[in-house]
Amino acid sequence: MMTSAASDFSSFYATQPLAAKAFEQGLTQKRLSHGLLLTGQPTWQMYQLVMTAYKVMACDQPVSRLQACHACRSCKWMAQNAHPHFITVSPLSFF
Repeated sequence: MMTSAASDFSSFYATQPLAAKAFEQGLTQKRLSHGLLLTGQPTWQMYQLVMTAYKVMACDQPVSRLQACHACRSCKWMAQNAHPHFITVSPLSFF
């Protein structure tokens, strides 16, 4: 398990350990699948996990392979749920 200083995924290990580990390994090895189907509860937390993974991938100045800078244009778009390349399809409305 990664420490919070090294990874944006550490907070997901309590409720989504397999998904968090899969995203961390995929990003570390630069071999993330083009499509993933996540099921289970809590749905909101899985959505946040996917957003975190995309934020790391889209970040202009990542701190590491597992941590976004949270300050670049791409990170700010993700924080506002307005990134033009991040589109979600869901029967649930989060906003």
